[in-house]
Amino acid sequence: ASIVVTQPRRLSALGLAQRVAEERGEEVGQTVGYSVHLDSRSCSSTRLLFCTTGVFRRRLLAEPTLPGVTHLVFDELHEREKITDFLMIAVRELLSQRPDLTLILMSATLEQETFRRYFGDECGQVSIPGRTFPVRRYFLEDLAPRLHQAGGGTVALGPGFAAGG
Repeated sequence: ASIVVTQPRRLSALGLAQRVAEERGEEVGQTVGYSVHLDSRSCSSTRLLFCTTGVFRRRLLAEPTLPGVTHLVFDELHEREKITDFLMIAVRELLSQRPDLTLILMSATLEQETFRRYFGDECGQVSIPGRTFPVRRYFLEDLAPRLHQAGGGTVALGPGFAAGG
């Protein structure tokens, strides 16, 4: 089994590979790896590969049937890009040739019904409700005196910081 997880940004692919490898108690490049433009850490025993959409596009063009890949995860689909749209067209065609390939679409704000119609009604759906956290706005002129009063602020912030200078 081999799982490929696409990410729209290089930093996401690197960070997720590092985090998952760390949680598995191993180094990146063993069973968990990544492949981004001009940098790759994987080996023959890598089973979970995080890569950018651009790197995956090149792989799909080089290996149109994705031999050895059993699961394909498109993450952050709400960040629609031309490359992602191209990949979805190509993968939809590939699914008719590779019924063994499992496709997982993930997004914070996905239009589920649109993608269900596009990929066919036989696809399943899992919804995980998100949580929202309260956001407080702080402005520098309000925050600086608080930091100064909290102690140690004069050394870290400088003598005129609280006064705006």
